[in-house]
Amino acid sequence: MNFIKKKKWRCVTSTFSIMELHDTEKDYEFFIKKIKEGYEINEILSARRQINLNEMSLLKITGKIDMFLEKYKFLETWNLERDDDWVLANIISSSTNLSAEDSIHLATAFMTGSNLIVTRDGHFKKEGETFIKENGLWDKIRICEPEKAIDTLREMGFEI
Repeated sequence: MNFIKKKKWRCVTSTFSIMELHDTEKDYEFFIKKIKEGYEINEILSARRQINLNEMSLLKITGKIDMFLEKYKFLETWNLERDDDWVLANIISSSTNLSAEDSIHLATAFMTGSNLIVTRDGHFKKEGETFIKENGLWDKIRICEPEKAIDTLREMGFEI
């Protein structure tokens, strides 16, 4: 992220990914809360879709995410707005093994003209690359791990 900021490159994420950050933080807070209350791991896992955090915990989570967004304020958030955006997300979802969430992320990358998707999610990378290759878009967009981003951009012909 610091390299992107230094280079003044456009960096886009879906609004949905910010919502996923909230979910991840809620899961973490819930897990810690239940461990402190003496719950067993299997009990926590069974109840994790029934999170019951108080207002203070939710404000703490929002504060953490707001700090992240402030630190990386060059990060643009993008919403799928037009019907065509959602049609593409649906095509991706129905023709790949990607979740609805990941289909939204991939559609966002296409709709914003992104050249590179950076992720540590191996399943997303594998399925997304298959979709990209099958649709003849390999020369326009790639998916890679953070540590391979610079090399991938160079392979695509970008001067770094």
